[in-house]
Amino acid sequence: MSSFPCWQRPGPSLLAEHFTTEPPCPSLFLLGTMHHDPEGFGRLRRFLDRFDPQLVCVELSPYGLFFRRRFGRALHEILRANLREAARRGGLAYRSALVHPQIISIRRQISLPFEYRAARAYADARRSRLILADWSLFSRRCIEDWPELLAVDNLVQLLRTPSAFPPPAYAYAEAASRIHAPPEPPSLSPDEEDAFRIERESRMARLIERVCRRYAGRPILYVGGWWHLRAGGPWPALRALLHVDASRCFLLDRLPSLIEPAA
Repeated sequence: MSSFPCWQRPGPSLLAEHFTTEPPCPSLFLLGTMHHDPEGFGRLRRFLDRFDPQLVCVELSPYGLFFRRRFGRALHEILRANLREAARRGGLAYRSALVHPQIISIRRQISLPFEYRAARAYADARRSRLILADWSLFSRRCIEDWPELLAVDNLVQLLRTPSAFPPPAYAYAEAASRIHAPPEPPSLSPDEEDAFRIERESRMARLIERVCRRYAGRPILYVGGWWHLRAGGPWPALRALLHVDASRCFLLDRLPSLIEPAA
């Protein structure tokens, strides 16, 4: 636990290379979530039961799943130990520190995401397929920052900071406006960080394309952060790469009522 696997940064690619040439998949739907939604697990289970897809793609990589399963308990032990020291330095009770919004966010980050847990439970109950749709190299890079995230000095600073996360209702309202916003021209010269995120989106899109071809005609639902469903931004999101219309994009704060998945 003292170090994490390193990653090699890919070279920048032209934006045009990442757009798919495949026709839209009429049985593919996208569901946007807020990763820090405290009601996320229950909401997603209700959504899946109502929508009843035959296959679910989740924004989680094989490496992200492996790492949390193997080291999750140790990570939480490190967090608890360091948090006790951070609370002592800040003159806070440990119980108060444990429920600080920033600390709750870290606890969720190092745990299996609710999107995976709810989709796994649904797939097991319905005997449907669950596919991990994220890029492992991207996960490795994010996880490399966890030692710094869990460090005592960082926790001390976070305990002095109010929550940076808007209420779920506000966040989902913002998501809805971004999904239906007019498209924006992408950046023509992405920096190194953007190039890596563009590569991530394109790899996710290609994986989902392969799923659509293999399971043509079956209702397929992608579940991931709402940012992947936005219409505008500095570079194309997953939705743009897959050519998915706004009518096939949902948000987790609303259950599908009259909308049924494609037969």
